[in-house]
Amino acid sequence: MLHLNPQLQQLPRLALREAPASQYHIRKAHRADQLSTLEATCHALLQLGEPADALQRLLLAFDGFVAQQARYKNTHRASP
Repeated sequence: MLHLNPQLQQLPRLALREAPASQYHIRKAHRADQLSTLEATCHALLQLGEPADALQRLLLAFDGFVAQQARYKNTHRASP
């Protein structure tokens, strides 16, 4: 989207430094360094100085969501 829109290209950007691997395993990423929107937002806010404890709680809830989706997927697989 960024590369297709000249107006978006003019906006300031923040490069994420040392972001850990994504825990979002619901959908396959195209590259190993890709994060979910929520993970990227949390890491950007952390870089900008937001308190880590609030962001950790949010990421913990996100991990619970991912685990719940994985359990659902495993129990509702289509039979061959």
